[in-house]
Order: sequence, then C-alpha cells, then structure tokens
Amino acid sequence: MPQNLFVVGDVVDLGDVLEKRGGAGGGLPPGLVSIGAQARSVVRVSSPARTQLTWLPYVPGYTNVVKSNGLNVLSGPFTGCYMIKFMLRGEAYTGHVATPEAKTSWNQFAQGLTNNDIVRGFKPANHLMGANTTPVISNDRRNGDSALRIFGLITSTSELYTIVGFSQIMNGIQMPTVHRIAYISQKVAPLAPPQLRNLV
Repeated sequence: MPQNLFVVGDVVDLGDVLEKRGGAGGGLPPGLVSIGAQARSVVRVSSPARTQLTWLPYVPGYTNVVKSNGLNVLSGPFTGCYMIKFMLRGEAYTGHVATPEAKTSWNQFAQGLTNNDIVRGFKPANHLMGANTTPVISNDRRNGDSALRIFGLITSTSELYTIVGFSQIMNGIQMPTVHRIAYISQKVAPLAPPQLRNLV
C-alpha cells in the first residue's frame, strides 16, 4: 500500500459513496460516462493526516471513468463489478464497469483497444475469498459499525488493492460516507488484458 494511504483501523471520510445515476457520455465513446468523480483530500478522522486520491463512484448501467494520469483512484461500492485502468487517446483513464448491465457496452468499446491499451484491471470483490476472509471481516463488527462496503484502489503506479470498510454510526446518526477500514488486501495480481477486453 502506498505511503500516506489507509491502514487497517483508520476511520476515514471517503466522501460520497452513494450511487450516481447515469447520463450523457460527454464526448466519450458509447457506454462510457464521466459522472461524480472528484479529487479529494480524504479526512482521516482518527488522525490529522490527509490522503490524496480521486473518488470514482459506481454508476448503475454504465462504465464510469475518470482521467487518472498520476492519480490514486478509489472506487466503490463493489459486488461483482470490474475496475480497469486503460489508455484512450493517449491518456490514462480508470473505469468502474457496472456488471452485468454494462459488460456488453464495455466489450464493444474495448474491442477498439489493443492489449497494450489495457494497463491493469481486476474484480475487487473477488479478493475477499480464500482463508475465510469474508466471515472474518463480517465477524469483526464493532460498536458503531454499520454496512460493510467493498472498495477498489488502483494507485498512481497501477498497483491494485481491495479495501473493506464499515460505514459508521456516530452519536446515533448514520454516517454513510465515514468508514472504519477493516481490511486491505495484499497487492492483487491483475487479470490478463484479453480477459479485460472481453468480460464474461
């Protein structure tokens, strides 16, 4: 995990983690949209440090993308969606491919890419398997924990991580953007570019 990003036990305000609704693509190829992405200085509630990243929300029915040259991009929530970094018109983009509904439009778009255009990609929710990780996390609920959410992180150097957080209840109030970080995966091995150009 890059320096100055999260560690397990941090309580962080990740900003808006609610679903954004899809709309026009703004000059992007069909099936791709760019909605709600925001550069954030993430507040670590548990310490005065700040984490610089770009938040990319899930958009039902679409592949939501953001230009990501030199950026750490965090996206979510994830269940079965893909997170993919790719090159388009000479610039790096990171996308959250909503599945299953956006797979067809992504595959049509990705056929115009080469394997070299696919930088890295993975399914964040798949990296809670093995060694009974999911039950361990679920049983780690503490006072103040609410919903469990899965996030994906693609760093500025194209490293891949799965992060799990529990949204927090503070003073009896549900805080949907504030999460206690319960799990950070080891660096995840990417899926092969041909797989990411033809999602099944």
